[in-house]
Amino acid sequence: MTRTALSLFAIAAAGLAAPATAQDESAYCASAFYAADLDLDGLLNLDELTAARDGVFESLDANEDGSISRDEYVTCEQGGFDARLARTAGRLAEGGTEALDAMWSNIAGDEDTVSREDFMASAQAAYEGNRDAEDRAWSHPYLGAADDEDLSELSIEQFAASSAFTFETTDRDGNDVMSRDEWLARAEQLEVTADQINHRFDALDANADDALDADELGRRFIDVTGDAAEDATVPVFDYYFMRNAQ
Repeated sequence: MTRTALSLFAIAAAGLAAPATAQDESAYCASAFYAADLDLDGLLNLDELTAARDGVFESLDANEDGSISRDEYVTCEQGGFDARLARTAGRLAEGGTEALDAMWSNIAGDEDTVSREDFMASAQAAYEGNRDAEDRAWSHPYLGAADDEDLSELSIEQFAASSAFTFETTDRDGNDVMSRDEWLARAEQLEVTADQINHRFDALDANADDALDADELGRRFIDVTGDAAEDATVPVFDYYFMRNAQ
């Protein structure tokens, strides 16, 4: 698999609050996450993805003029990513190299690399097998969550989104394979730069008019599902995998 031009940080970072049926669009710029799976069935359909696109559009369109300027886009996205990464970096610094080494063993065993596909499969298996366990260590490679946080309230979509974000921000060379060296360097290299966010804006801006409309933003939410029928659904782990690779 190779990374598409759209995929760099196409993933939204997950917060740890359970999604509600009515969301505060402004929260997206503080967390870079907007829940689409509102019925919490682990599947996304066209209506849910369209609603998520519209909610994020409202968040990004700060002056409510019906389009998203480059400045609006970069300001909102940078704020959300910085908040998420600051939290993750703090957790990694607390554990040090020894903790990162132990996490790598849980993810890849004795291997020196792990593919995006295998990482997401590992995350899904960890979530499905351990969600209600009292010991939170199983979640640390994917979330960096603290032991005292209640993961029982974490939706499968939030876990999938956060896992994909972890891979995206660790795979520094963008080859869709995460190496052990990249993993051990996470605490020192975690960042999303303005240049990277601008690159993503340019990839979405199909008509190159330096503004995004709903259809252009929809490429990030809807187009990744391809030509599926309107009543089709996609599992959340598959969706967040597709959003970042092809």
